[in-house]
Amino acid sequence: MPWQSFALWHGCRHRCGPCIMAAPEQSRRPIHECNLLHLRQTTRILWKKRIYRQKERHPHWHNRSGRQNQQSHGLGPISERRKNRFLSPCFARLQGSLTRPSDKPYNRSRSRCPFKCYLPMHKITYRNSGVDLETYQESMARLPRLLKQTHCPRVIPWDNGFAGLFRLDFAGKLFSRNYQEPILVAGTDGVGTKLKVAQMAGCHDTIGIDLVAMCVNDALCCGAEPLFFLDYVAMAEDDPARLEQLVTGISEGCLQSDAALIGGETAIMPGVYGPGDYDLAGFCVGIVENSRLLDGKAITARSHSLPGASVRDDTGRDEAGGGDTILGIASSGIHANGYSLVRKIVFEHAKRNLDETVPSCGQTVRELLLEPTRIYARPIRAVLNHYPVKSVVHGIAHITGGGLLENLSRILPPTVTAEIKRDSWTIPPVFPWLQQLGKIDESEMYRVFNMGIGLVLVVSEYYTKSIQQQLATSGLESWVIGRIVESSDNADQGKAIWAG
Repeated sequence: MPWQSFALWHGCRHRCGPCIMAAPEQSRRPIHECNLLHLRQTTRILWKKRIYRQKERHPHWHNRSGRQNQQSHGLGPISERRKNRFLSPCFARLQGSLTRPSDKPYNRSRSRCPFKCYLPMHKITYRNSGVDLETYQESMARLPRLLKQTHCPRVIPWDNGFAGLFRLDFAGKLFSRNYQEPILVAGTDGVGTKLKVAQMAGCHDTIGIDLVAMCVNDALCCGAEPLFFLDYVAMAEDDPARLEQLVTGISEGCLQSDAALIGGETAIMPGVYGPGDYDLAGFCVGIVENSRLLDGKAITARSHSLPGASVRDDTGRDEAGGGDTILGIASSGIHANGYSLVRKIVFEHAKRNLDETVPSCGQTVRELLLEPTRIYARPIRAVLNHYPVKSVVHGIAHITGGGLLENLSRILPPTVTAEIKRDSWTIPPVFPWLQQLGKIDESEMYRVFNMGIGLVLVVSEYYTKSIQQQLATSGLESWVIGRIVESSDNADQGKAIWAG
């Protein structure tokens, strides 16, 4: 780094000539006629002489720091004008007890041998402020290949552009969607404090899958086809290898979702994040035809007066009497919610190690806690496309923070109630392990975690088994976990409750 010099007047009593401290960076040794140590020693000797003279004049002088007892004798400190005869301003700054008051400038006219002394200083740059632009460029150079592997023909290339470009429909007639009333669906999310577990484990190439899953699964709840994805990565310092790992996970998540990663932002913010810390945010945009939009309004209740009836119209929708069935689709584990409680249980309360094996689960703590969130895009799109005319799926709920009951209630019309049978599905062993480890109440477990149900479909009763077969073909396990009924109590209207 080059050296920057600033000039100060120096009042050395020795006729030593100019003292230029402009040493090369490699040696950083001053080059001057008068040795720096000699100057400092000379200054101290002269300063002591002045103190001794003052003591002779004032016998009550007793403060060795060079100041008098002002309360006892009322004598002020030695004049700064006299001090400057013996002390250089540069040495006064080096010695904390010899600094001058800010309101009294140095008296250059009293200096007996004034000359300029150049002191070396580092230049203030963006790099020593915490952001290295060269390293940043290296990071950016690693990312284009990860983005391009997710692109489809609808992505319009714009190298070094300021935004990502995406065609709403394919240019050719063969793959054209021929939208009539297209609706864009947008969502954003993060991965919460699961980031802290990834940082503890030093595993950064799967957390990006969680980021994409949390956004894409939300868009699926509208029946949307994911189109493209954007990411935001905030880091404490430039780290090309770590950034590449993070974007590798995001790219993998986009491949699983059939969404194009068309851009993102990387922010280096020293002082905002601690060393090794980072944060992620994702943004997903999808599209759905207006006639295929899933907003929960089509959910139908089973009639209490006709419990066994099931009448369907020509569109495949059940008329009054049939009602809808609630299908629960298996999660891959904890997904990305409730990790503040998970970390509290595992690391603070139980003092477990990441590499410790959990016998009941057959995996290490690291593997259990960093299992990526399941992305349901392809299986759900396959089910929706299997019925291009009939309205078979009436609602979809992504089970995240708040648990099964709270998230399912978000899509219910105000006139129906969802009854859930608590023991109707298989709970993954990670949840009983956490509950036992932290002695957590069962109600708290169901309110915080997905408990093995990652996504819920509210479907026509007649097509329930057909949809389950399609999900099984895609490798997903599902269960009939409840039904939609007419609300018998005003307090239960538009809510999901446990079946009595």
